[in-house]
Amino acid sequence: APVPREPEPPKAPESVSNPLVAETAERDIRLENQDVVATFTNRGGRLKSWQFKRHYDSNGEPFELVVDDASAGNTLPFSLRVDDASATRTLNEALYAVRGATPEGADSPSRVSFEYRDAHGLRALKEFQLDPASYVMSLKAQVHQGDKELAPAIEWGPALGKEPSASGRTMMVPEGIISIADSVTRIPA
Repeated sequence: APVPREPEPPKAPESVSNPLVAETAERDIRLENQDVVATFTNRGGRLKSWQFKRHYDSNGEPFELVVDDASAGNTLPFSLRVDDASATRTLNEALYAVRGATPEGADSPSRVSFEYRDAHGLRALKEFQLDPASYVMSLKAQVHQGDKELAPAIEWGPALGKEPSASGRTMMVPEGIISIADSVTRIPA
């Protein structure tokens, strides 16, 4: 008598996180100039650390601008947000392919790009360039879902700067600052 074959299990549907252009492991990418050391993660192409080389905190350590605040949901600077929550999650958690970074131990590059594409048509490109002689970094971000270009919001995260104080950690309030000819204007978030 013929042996009955077991039916094949149904194939799981492809998920948004089924990458076509990505990397398989998380890694850090460092950009550096005379003033700043910027460290990115390829997970979402986001900023993990921004340290000033010539400015120090009260402990004498390089001043760190990126606040590591788990209570804020781990939002890292340059996270992207679009109308679709699932796409937003993928944009910030996917392991992007890195272009323009130099090998470990070599001189730090001044620019890097992060690219991600998946089987459902979600495509993202984030390009960062650190000015060689200032604190200025530029970002160009493009996100597409199929043929449609999306306009993502760029999120910074919980706040800027961290500095120990007698009462615990304090953070600078998120705000825009415009400085022209020694006159400073502060713009609430």
